[in-house]
Amino acid sequence: RTRISLAAASLRAVGAGEAVAAPEDAMARLNDAQLAAALCRDRARTAFWLNVYSAAVQARLRENPDRLRGLSRLHFFRRPAVTIAGHALSPNDVEHGLLRGSRLAVGLGYLPRPLPDAFERAYRVRDLDPRVHFALNCGAASCPAIAAYEADSLDSQLDLATRAYLKESVTYDPRKDLLTVPRLF
Repeated sequence: RTRISLAAASLRAVGAGEAVAAPEDAMARLNDAQLAAALCRDRARTAFWLNVYSAAVQARLRENPDRLRGLSRLHFFRRPAVTIAGHALSPNDVEHGLLRGSRLAVGLGYLPRPLPDAFERAYRVRDLDPRVHFALNCGAASCPAIAAYEADSLDSQLDLATRAYLKESVTYDPRKDLLTVPRLF
């Protein structure tokens, strides 16, 4: 449990502008037995991968904020950004392979990834939660706020993230009976 909470520690360090080398090195050195023991429940997997995704994206953006412009944006999400238990993972691998249960990024969550590797099959979230959409921060201004997630309070944290995001981004004009939702929808 201590080693797995390194993902949350890494995310907090990035948010505070601190170095993240120590937590990243420890996560890279995890072995499969440690990772399997720590991620035996779906809530633990979801919290862990949410934290890994946000920490990796934010650390990379802190190095070079211009990486999200133009074609660099495609490479940003496809290139490995973090190593977990010896496996190099891109933000897309974490989001679509591990958090979304091996789904293609272009398939709106309906199309399966054709050949997920053994690591992805072993550690992906099984019971998918659509609220993760409101917890992933890809660095865009319209993204949800960054937070560190914990398995034991994940349900309430995802509810809070969902409510906060909707409160900030959805508007209703009663005169026109018009509901405006963000592009995310």
